[in-house]
Amino acid sequence: MKDRLLFITSNSFSKGKNGGAICSERNYTALNQLFETSLYRVEKKSNYKSFFSILENNFPPLRNRDIDNIIKQIKNNNIKYIFFDGTIFGKIAKEIACYYPNVKIISYFHNVEYDYMNVRMKSGLKKSIYKKLVYNSEKLITKYSNYLISLNKRDKKRIKELYCKDINLIIPITLKDTFTDNIDFFTKSRNNICLIVGSYKRDMINSIKWYSKNISPYINAKTLLVGNNLEKIDFDLDQKIELIGSVNELKKYYTEASCVVLPITEGAGMKVKTAESLMYAKTIFGTQEAFEGYRLDYSKIGAVCQSANEFVNSINSFFYDEDHFKFNSNSRKYFKENYSIEASDQLFQIMKNELEKI
Repeated sequence: MKDRLLFITSNSFSKGKNGGAICSERNYTALNQLFETSLYRVEKKSNYKSFFSILENNFPPLRNRDIDNIIKQIKNNNIKYIFFDGTIFGKIAKEIACYYPNVKIISYFHNVEYDYMNVRMKSGLKKSIYKKLVYNSEKLITKYSNYLISLNKRDKKRIKELYCKDINLIIPITLKDTFTDNIDFFTKSRNNICLIVGSYKRDMINSIKWYSKNISPYINAKTLLVGNNLEKIDFDLDQKIELIGSVNELKKYYTEASCVVLPITEGAGMKVKTAESLMYAKTIFGTQEAFEGYRLDYSKIGAVCQSANEFVNSINSFFYDEDHFKFNSNSRKYFKENYSIEASDQLFQIMKNELEKI
């Protein structure tokens, strides 16, 4: 009989597939193969109710009633392991360690939330309050966890700096392989088309503005701009950018594109779109931030570009070669070996083996 594990998250698997939700679903699916897993989701609430989270000294949407409900579940269901899918649950970890010291606590850092507040929010009182709350939560969750997992080495180093505790294991972003062979992928590009995929968030919008002003006018290519709610963009784009916005299926656009551009100028954790681009065997031109956490030979899959000039020169050089293909076999190989579900399943098995020794 499998040991019982309670999976605690604030992400919804059924709603929008943002990067966090994709990773959370991956985590839950992997753990469900190893444990008898039940799910507790801390529901996102209104801004009004989030105010009460703050009054209770919790990072929204966590409420004290959630803590009470989770303690009851542990008692009633003989839970042996807790998996915190995220690090805003520090108060729960403290309560569990107090009442059930034999329950093993595992915490997964999607990113360092304390640092991510700098990307997520503009300066102001709200940001100051949220940073204080999330720092306290992450400090507690690192203190009371038996096992810590991060996405990449950068986060591992930062967690050590902030909270003086070592990460036990790195499990990077991985994706279910939905690539299917299509002759269109293997043909030479007849049109010079770059693809940017993202969603309507502050950091992405800033990146698009920078790309539109400093890169798009100077490359020999059209750019397709695809992603959730990007149709809300209300500023002028370079004439060579076609705004598609929200779509139900991305495969069509990956098929059509000659390459993917990831002009991400700020962020945290790892970028799901990088793994997705590798899965679709695309040549990728991205910033160091776009490739953070990925172990790649950039020269084989595209290029890392830290300035507008580097983007322009790398992309134009790619299109200058009349024999450039839509399919990059090296990207596909990196994905299968390191960023597929099969790769992360092996890492979760390592986690389970190590937990049994604690």
